[in-house]
Amino acid sequence: MRKTASRDLSLWLADGTNYAGQDSIRLRKRLLEESLKRDRRRNARRPRLLIEYKFFEPAFYHTDLADWGMAATLARKLGPKAKVLVDTGITHQGPTSKHIVAFLLDEGLLGGFHFNSANTPMTTSSSAPATRSSCS
Repeated sequence: MRKTASRDLSLWLADGTNYAGQDSIRLRKRLLEESLKRDRRRNARRPRLLIEYKFFEPAFYHTDLADWGMAATLARKLGPKAKVLVDTGITHQGPTSKHIVAFLLDEGLLGGFHFNSANTPMTTSSSAPATRSSCS
Protein backbone atom coordinates (compact mmCIF):
# COMPACT_ATOMS: atom_id res chain seq x y z
CA MET A 1 0.00 0.00 0.00
CA ARG A 2 2.95 2.33 0.52
CA LYS A 3 3.99 2.00 -3.12
CA THR A 4 0.57 3.07 -4.37
CA ALA A 5 -0.04 5.63 -1.60
CA SER A 6 -3.46 4.12 -1.09
CA ARG A 7 -5.40 5.31 1.93
CA ASP A 8 -7.94 2.48 1.84
CA LEU A 9 -7.76 -1.29 1.96
CA SER A 10 -10.78 -3.00 0.40
CA LEU A 11 -11.81 -6.38 1.76
CA TRP A 12 -14.18 -8.80 0.10
CA LEU A 13 -14.16 -12.28 1.56
CA ALA A 14 -15.20 -14.81 -1.01
CA ASP A 15 -15.96 -17.43 1.57
CA GLY A 16 -18.84 -19.37 3.04
CA THR A 17 -20.22 -22.90 3.05
CA ASN A 18 -21.96 -24.96 0.41
CA TYR A 19 -24.19 -27.21 2.53
CA ALA A 20 -25.66 -27.43 6.01
CA GLY A 21 -23.27 -28.80 8.61
CA GLN A 22 -20.14 -28.10 6.57
CA ASP A 23 -18.86 -25.70 9.24
CA SER A 24 -20.03 -23.73 12.26
CA ILE A 25 -21.44 -20.41 11.05
CA ARG A 26 -21.09 -18.87 14.53
CA LEU A 27 -17.50 -20.03 14.87
CA ARG A 28 -16.64 -18.67 11.42
CA LYS A 29 -18.12 -15.30 12.43
CA ARG A 30 -16.11 -15.18 15.66
CA LEU A 31 -12.86 -16.23 13.96
CA LEU A 32 -13.31 -13.56 11.28
CA GLU A 33 -13.94 -10.87 13.92
CA GLU A 34 -11.00 -11.98 16.06
CA SER A 35 -8.55 -12.12 13.18
CA LEU A 36 -9.52 -8.69 11.85
CA LYS A 37 -9.44 -7.15 15.37
CA ARG A 38 -5.97 -8.63 15.89
CA ASP A 39 -4.82 -7.22 12.56
CA ARG A 40 -6.22 -3.76 13.36
CA ARG A 41 -4.48 -3.75 16.77
CA ARG A 42 -1.14 -4.74 15.24
CA ASN A 43 -1.48 -2.18 12.46
CA ALA A 44 -3.21 0.71 14.21
CA ARG A 45 -1.83 3.23 11.71
CA ARG A 46 -3.06 1.21 8.74
CA PRO A 47 -5.45 3.06 6.41
CA ARG A 48 -9.20 2.62 6.42
CA LEU A 49 -10.60 -0.86 5.97
CA LEU A 50 -13.53 -1.00 3.52
CA ILE A 51 -15.66 -4.11 4.02
CA GLU A 52 -17.66 -5.27 1.02
CA TYR A 53 -20.55 -7.73 1.17
CA LYS A 54 -22.17 -9.95 -1.48
CA PHE A 55 -25.73 -11.17 -1.29
CA PHE A 56 -25.43 -14.04 -3.72
CA GLU A 57 -21.82 -15.12 -3.86
CA PRO A 58 -19.87 -17.23 -3.52
CA ALA A 59 -21.29 -20.06 -1.47
CA PHE A 60 -24.47 -22.07 -2.01
CA TYR A 61 -25.54 -22.39 1.64
CA HIS A 62 -24.21 -19.31 3.43
CA THR A 63 -21.78 -16.47 2.73
CA ASP A 64 -19.73 -15.05 5.61
CA LEU A 65 -20.60 -11.40 4.83
CA ALA A 66 -23.89 -11.67 3.00
CA ASP A 67 -25.39 -8.21 3.47
CA TRP A 68 -24.78 -4.61 4.44
CA GLY A 69 -25.99 -5.17 8.02
CA MET A 70 -23.39 -7.88 8.61
CA ALA A 71 -20.68 -5.67 7.12
CA ALA A 72 -21.83 -2.71 9.27
CA THR A 73 -21.82 -4.82 12.44
CA LEU A 74 -18.29 -6.00 11.70
CA ALA A 75 -17.15 -2.44 10.90
CA ARG A 76 -18.52 -1.18 14.24
CA LYS A 77 -16.61 -3.89 16.08
CA LEU A 78 -13.36 -3.02 14.26
CA GLY A 79 -13.40 0.66 15.13
CA PRO A 80 -13.62 4.04 13.42
CA LYS A 81 -11.26 3.20 10.54
CA ALA A 82 -13.52 0.37 9.33
CA LYS A 83 -16.34 1.25 6.93
CA VAL A 84 -18.76 -0.48 4.55
CA LEU A 85 -18.23 -0.56 0.80
CA VAL A 86 -21.58 -0.58 -1.04
CA ASP A 87 -21.81 -2.58 -4.28
CA THR A 88 -24.11 -0.64 -6.59
CA GLY A 89 -24.53 -3.58 -8.99
CA ILE A 90 -26.54 -5.69 -6.57
CA THR A 91 -30.32 -5.75 -6.72
CA HIS A 92 -31.51 -5.77 -3.12
CA GLN A 93 -34.71 -7.50 -2.12
CA GLY A 94 -36.07 -4.98 0.32
CA PRO A 95 -34.07 -1.81 0.89
CA THR A 96 -32.89 0.09 -2.16
CA SER A 97 -29.26 1.09 -2.62
CA LYS A 98 -30.28 4.65 -1.73
CA HIS A 99 -31.80 3.44 1.54
CA ILE A 100 -28.65 1.48 2.43
CA VAL A 101 -26.39 4.44 1.56
CA ALA A 102 -28.52 6.86 3.62
CA PHE A 103 -28.53 4.50 6.60
CA LEU A 104 -24.77 3.88 6.50
CA LEU A 105 -24.06 7.57 5.96
CA ASP A 106 -26.19 8.49 8.96
CA GLU A 107 -24.37 5.88 11.08
CA GLY A 108 -20.94 7.12 9.96
CA LEU A 109 -20.20 3.75 8.34
CA LEU A 110 -20.27 4.55 4.61
CA GLY A 111 -16.80 3.96 3.21
CA GLY A 112 -17.42 4.13 -0.51
CA PHE A 113 -18.90 2.44 -3.55
CA HIS A 114 -18.06 -0.46 -5.78
CA PHE A 115 -19.53 0.65 -9.10
CA ASN A 116 -20.47 -2.62 -10.71
CA SER A 117 -23.19 -2.88 -13.32
CA ALA A 118 -22.37 -6.44 -14.39
CA ASN A 119 -24.89 -8.01 -12.01
CA THR A 120 -27.85 -5.81 -12.69
CA PRO A 121 -29.28 -3.58 -15.42
CA MET A 122 -28.49 0.07 -14.76
CA THR A 123 -32.19 0.96 -14.70
CA THR A 124 -32.64 -1.12 -11.54
CA SER A 125 -30.38 1.16 -9.54
CA SER A 126 -31.17 4.37 -11.41
CA SER A 127 -31.96 7.46 -9.41
CA ALA A 128 -34.79 8.35 -11.82
CA PRO A 129 -37.64 5.90 -12.33
CA ALA A 130 -38.04 4.57 -15.84
CA THR A 131 -41.05 5.94 -17.70
CA ARG A 132 -43.35 3.62 -19.61
CA SER A 133 -45.38 4.54 -22.58
CA SER A 134 -49.01 3.61 -22.24
CA CYS A 135 -50.32 0.90 -24.49
CA SER A 136 -53.77 1.14 -26.09
